[in-house]
Amino acid sequence: MIKKGIRIIVFLFIICNTTLGFIGISSILLTISIYYLGWYVLTKLIDRFISNISSAQNYKLFIGALIMTLFLSEVTLKYIVKSHLTYLEKNKEFFDHSIYKQNNLINFESNTIRIDSKPEFTYEHRYNSLGLRDIEPIFNNKIFTVIGLGDSFTEGVGSPQDSTWLKLLENNLKRLNHSIQTINAGARRSDPISEFILLEKTLLKYKPNVVIVSINSSDIADIIVRGGKERFDNGTVTYSKGPWWEFFYSFSYIFRNLIHSIFDLNYLLLSEKEYETKKSISLEKIKNTVFNDYKKLAKKNNFKLMIILHPTQQELENKNFPLKMLSQQFTQDSSFQTIDLYNEYNLYQKENDCKFSDLYWQTDLHHNSKGYKLWADILSTKFSPSDQ
Repeated sequence: MIKKGIRIIVFLFIICNTTLGFIGISSILLTISIYYLGWYVLTKLIDRFISNISSAQNYKLFIGALIMTLFLSEVTLKYIVKSHLTYLEKNKEFFDHSIYKQNNLINFESNTIRIDSKPEFTYEHRYNSLGLRDIEPIFNNKIFTVIGLGDSFTEGVGSPQDSTWLKLLENNLKRLNHSIQTINAGARRSDPISEFILLEKTLLKYKPNVVIVSINSSDIADIIVRGGKERFDNGTVTYSKGPWWEFFYSFSYIFRNLIHSIFDLNYLLLSEKEYETKKSISLEKIKNTVFNDYKKLAKKNNFKLMIILHPTQQELENKNFPLKMLSQQFTQDSSFQTIDLYNEYNLYQKENDCKFSDLYWQTDLHHNSKGYKLWADILSTKFSPSDQ
């Protein structure tokens, strides 16, 4: 009876983790489940088709040794070699999430507190009634209001609540004008298209004087996976489908290494040719959103539009900025202001003889407080008295 109960618990454990794996949530528990299931099925097949007891035992020993060797190799690749880990795995998150199966963006409930704890830092995130990491915005036409749109860099992952680039910008501007508020509308995993919907439907009521849209190369990947504005036509987000073998990729680090080393795929599991094609389409959708949506909304609602293009540490060090063409196209349009932080950071590095690594967390990859301060200081110089 006890053995039967244990067997039921084990199979419920396997079913639970395998189900999570198929919907895009994986962990080392899935790896354990799959290897145990493989061992169990193979031993049952041996009992079914090999009648010689001695031969069956030898086969079982071989299968057991092989599976244990493979499983230990998985553990070694994950915890010791740390080869081809995902962003969440590098940051010690227990569960990993498939980029192709995140059916909804992270939407934090209003008026909640979340502790963002990673190996390099632990910071508190307080969300207001809008579900944004900020204090409650004020309705007052006499207050100069700046809204900042963006992803986790704008939300301020990697910094305290009062040291996001928007709050530091607010402090800088208040030296000239005390009647200023910034609204931090940054939300992790958002992109310029979903941010436009947030601005249009929720934030315009605050009568912004300036709207700042921050864009980085992760937005390219986000739109490759989620699509453009068409995703909102029926009120749901239809994600692109990952490769059929993504389930195996989620639990097997041996499989990951083979996939990346043999086929040279990137973290989106795309070949270089596939990625370049999809990247061009994604950049075109970002460009169209700025020219066709943000510009028109700015003119209609009489606010100044500022576009910020910001780089990662790797892009700075490799001297390869994927948003360079966007920067050139945006700069030619004088109806809004474009700030290219790739150029600004390079200038800062030359003038101060510092390292780009001083501005970023090395595992998490977001800015640290020094990086956000530089961002805010550069942006402060782009505001003229007429803006206020």
